Amino acid sequence: MPKKYGVLRIIATINKIIAWLVLVLGVLGGCVSLAIGLVPALTGTGGRDAAALAAGGLIGGLLGGIGAIFVAVLYFLVFYAFGEMIYLLIDLEENTRLTSERLREIAKG
Repeated sequence: MPKKYGVLRIIATINKIIAWLVLVLGVLGGCVSLAIGLVPALTGTGGRDAAALAAGGLIGGLLGGIGAIFVAVLYFLVFYAFGEMIYLLIDLEENTRLTSERLREIAKG
């Protein structure tokens, strides 16, 4: 029996690929944000208020990095769950159709 809903299967797969891309790029972006925030704190460069700027950069980089990673994980879950939901609905339709066919065969007897 040929597979039905080919376009939905493609859309579900694309959603899963997008989910992984969002996760990888989001985690990388969060790490870059964290690293950029750490640079002034680690190098000690700056003007008169270098310590205050470094602390602000550290906190900003830390919050930005953690925030970016959190948002990336959240979007990963949304995109991946949507792809899985499409597969679930396709499987539900297939199982319902098979059950209906088997019940008709039993009724014909």
